[in-house]
Amino acid sequence: MEETLLLAAGSGAAVLLLGIALAWCVSMYDFTGKRVFEILLILPLARILHEQALPGQF
Repeated sequence: MEETLLLAAGSGAAVLLLGIALAWCVSMYDFTGKRVFEILLILPLARILHEQALPGQF
């Protein structure tokens, strides 16, 4: 149980840092393909909503 909590905390911290860094880069810089990158960063949220809407499908 202790190892699971440690893994969950470490994963959460890593995802938080990566998410903040990517959001900062997208909002502060202009680069080629920025619009595509913005859409790709939102796709995981759409996947979660899709799985919640169709609980019997997965």
